[in-house]
Amino acid sequence: VLNSSLSEGMSNAILEAMALHRPVLARFNSGNASLIKHNETGLLYTSVQEFVQFATELLSTPQLVHTLTAQAGRFIDSNHSLDQETKAYREIVEDVRLSYFKYFDFEDTELLIYSPTGVHPVSTDNLGMVRACPVREGDTVLDLGCGSGIFGLFAACSGARFVTCADVDGKAVARSEER
Repeated sequence: VLNSSLSEGMSNAILEAMALHRPVLARFNSGNASLIKHNETGLLYTSVQEFVQFATELLSTPQLVHTLTAQAGRFIDSNHSLDQETKAYREIVEDVRLSYFKYFDFEDTELLIYSPTGVHPVSTDNLGMVRACPVREGDTVLDLGCGSGIFGLFAACSGARFVTCADVDGKAVARSEER
């Protein structure tokens, strides 16, 4: 998997690739470096020359691919398993609920967690996810990692009584506010 983002939060694409034991070649930035330990769980490049060198190494050295993907898989299993990620999201949602939504009744609320991969144009995948989401009139929606803001906009247009969009990327927040 190639990630060429100049800036990145915690890339779901990288996490998913590592979990599926796929080699990752990513541009060095703080988000990517928080997931990839260079030459252990993936490769991080800082220039076009490094990109070409590392891509060539991946294509010509099966043992390197095996080593990187095995170590990346262990990293995911010990730091980002589905149970760990679900627990972390639930803790965030509970904290937000206690801090900001104390006046809302959540007894019959279904928890929907959606986390896109960053600021990007609306794609077929976004629209497919939006169509499949059961947002009903009167729902309260929390969109963590709002990216382009399309899910929050959809929820508001579907009659959600309260929509909160949050992202660690300031560009994503600005893009969502524009929408």
